[in-house]
Parts: sequence; structure tokens; C-alpha cells
Amino acid sequence: MNGRLDLRAWLDRCRKEGHSTVHVWAFTGPRPDDWRLGSAPPLLPWVRRSDGTWDLMRFDEGSDPERHYWPRLRALCRMARERDMLVGITVLFGWAKEGGPGPGWQVHPFNRDCGGFAARSADIVRPADEQEIQADAWSEEWHASRKAQWHWERYCLKLIGETQALGNVWYDYRDEWSYLNTQAAAAEAHWRRFFTSRGCLWADRTGLGGLRVANPDVPPPGNTPAIKTEGEPYGHDDVRTEVWSRAMRGTHYLLHNDAREPNVASWDPTAAARHGVRPSDDLGRTYVGLCSRFLNRIVRKLDELAPIPSEGRSGVLWRRGPSELAAYAAATVASIEAPEGLTGRWSATVYDPITGRTHLVEPRSANGRLTIVRPSGLRDWALLLRRR
Repeated sequence: MNGRLDLRAWLDRCRKEGHSTVHVWAFTGPRPDDWRLGSAPPLLPWVRRSDGTWDLMRFDEGSDPERHYWPRLRALCRMARERDMLVGITVLFGWAKEGGPGPGWQVHPFNRDCGGFAARSADIVRPADEQEIQADAWSEEWHASRKAQWHWERYCLKLIGETQALGNVWYDYRDEWSYLNTQAAAAEAHWRRFFTSRGCLWADRTGLGGLRVANPDVPPPGNTPAIKTEGEPYGHDDVRTEVWSRAMRGTHYLLHNDAREPNVASWDPTAAARHGVRPSDDLGRTYVGLCSRFLNRIVRKLDELAPIPSEGRSGVLWRRGPSELAAYAAATVASIEAPEGLTGRWSATVYDPITGRTHLVEPRSANGRLTIVRPSGLRDWALLLRRR
């Protein structure tokens, strides 16, 4: 939404650090006092009139990704694909909060005071009909909830048409479960059908669309991949510990880092100068990327590695496969003893979760088991054992 945010520099840094995906909100209302949205007037899917209201019958098209919503969204997804990265897009319902520290309903495009048609935020969340209505002819006589369903379906069709064919996009239902939860839960099945019937990879709390997400409580690993998309901790060192702990147990991890500075808004030079921050100050983001780098680039056969639940009790988390074993150890662990049953010769690479540097270490063999000693200067550390 922020036309001044340097998408190219942001994606380049994320790719360099090791991130395999980025995650964005489709849009929120234009909250001018919210520093998280950057310094530019936010770009929304619809055309903004000269009086500041929204023309919901016209999408904000154009050729300039710094001035128009749809070319910007296309540019983001294409640039991510060029960098072998996925894009998760949270859809529905545009931050329609009526209260709290970041209310958005007052400036929501569907609010009748902003050019829309609804007096209450609840009217824009629950579908009026179980069937799709996007092909119906518009009627001003409709109830607000039916108008909302029609506009949401038209928006989602446009979103799918613009992004799905790129092959690197998945769609996340709502993500922010802190308002209108009853209505949103009732709508979940409708939107899951809408997207999955069109071949989209869909994430919601049920996992029925291919991915499971939860905020902040993440379900344990299972047959359907699980993702943590938001929630504390946000402190840099705590983020590092958590991402490794979750990833080693089989849960995907995304750092929703808008609750503190620096965050993604630091890629907007004007916003960064106002708040005295730099993108490089966001160590939490860096740590998540370095964890992803280890698992997706250094580990060769990640799909073969299964967690070993019992091994976490000693401060070490293991993932085991026939030719590779990966481990993460807390700073209190000075040496790691490999699981029993390893035969043949194994090489050991120690990885620093803080810097991303690797150290080749010679395993010690005693009593039929391999032991790897932490190199000096490291705090928490990761280990990859590979059969020679």
C-alpha cells in the first residue's frame, strides 16, 4: 500500500538473508496517523475520488507501481518470483476495527462516510448468501451485507486473476483475529470454497484449504502444514529462539513485525528518517531469514527430516533423516551427542544463528556415539550432520 516503500531493496535484503517467503496484507483503510503504513497516502484497490472518498465500481489500475494499487501488487509478486520467493497475501476484511489502538472502520472504503454503503463494520464481514453472487447485476436495493459480499467477491476474483498464475502466491484468511471474530468464523467456509474452487493454495484455521494458520496459538505439526503468522515474542533474541524452536518441530514461521520499530516501514526512506530507524536494525527479521537459510539452503533434503520429539528435553531439538540430521541447541549446551544408531562416517557443520557463518567441526566418537563440541564464541547454535 505504501508507494514510497522500496520493494526491490526489501526483497533483495530478504532474499540475501535467506527468507523463502514474504507476507503482506491485501490492504487496510488509509489510517493517516499509523506510522506502520509509511509516509505516502496508501494505495487501495479502488479509485480514490478528489474528495477523498472511494469509487468502489472502479479498480485502481495504471502503469506506475508507486501510484496505483494493482500494478504495485503485480510488481511485488513478480519481483518475489524472480528471487525464488513466495508471497502470502492476507485477504479480508481490510482492518474494519471500530475501536482499540488502531481503529480502521472510520476510514474503511466500505463505510458509507467514505463512499461505501455500510453503517456498521459487522455488515461487511458475514456473507449474505452461501452461493457466490459476484456475477449478479448490482442493485442499490440490496442490504449492506449483500453489497459487501458482492464487492469482496469481485475484489477476490481480481486478486486471483492478477496473482495466481504467477505460481508463487498463497492466500491467508484474515490473519488478525482480534475483531469481529464471530462473523468472520461464520464466513470462513464461504471464502475457503471461493479460493480453493479456483485452485488456490488457501490458509485458514481449519487447514482444509491446504495450510493451517493460527494467531497466536499454532496447532502442532500434522499432515497439513502449519504456519505461525503472528504473535509474540517480538524481541530480537526471543524471535531467534522461537523461530528455531518452531521450525525444528515442523512449523513454518513468519515474523509479523509491525508491532515495533524497526519494521517493514523502515524501507520507506521518509518514514525511516522520521523515526530514526534503518532496515538493518531489524535483527528479528534477519534471524528468521538465517534460520530459513539453514533449513532451505544448507540442509539438502529437508523433506526427509522428521522431528525427534524426545530429544528436546536436554536443550537440543533434532530433525532426522537417513542421510542428514539437523539440530538446534540452546546457549547452555556446550556439546551435542548424536542419537544412537548412526553408522558409517559423518561430517559435521556448525551454524551460527546470529551471523549465518558456518564452521566445519570434526565429530568425536566415544562409546559408539558421535559428540560435537560447540566452537568458541557461539551462543545458541545449529548443527548439520551429513553422511559421507
